[in-house]
Amino acid sequence: MDGYVNPITGEDYRSKKNAKWDPSGHHLWVSNAAPAEDWGFLAVVYPQAPGGETPTIKRVDDRTVRVGDDVVCFDPDSAAAADATIVVDVAAFRPGR
Repeated sequence: MDGYVNPITGEDYRSKKNAKWDPSGHHLWVSNAAPAEDWGFLAVVYPQAPGGETPTIKRVDDRTVRVGDDVVCFDPDSAAAADATIVVDVAAFRPGR
């Protein structure tokens, strides 16, 4: 049921559950085989002109992805960060976590 509560805005959709709008299509349910204290989710959103060629997208590691010729890394401590086109320090965006 926590999937119905927006962790950023605090908006609680559980009270709206019986309304015509169903928020269940607006969040992800994830399970894993082994219990974990912490985990991450990496999705690639890549702009593309209509009719444009879709780039090849490949996982490099848990927090790094290659999109065409570019490498985007979300972990400055990763070995992949040295060769990345873009490095994002997620911890800097989430102080206290």
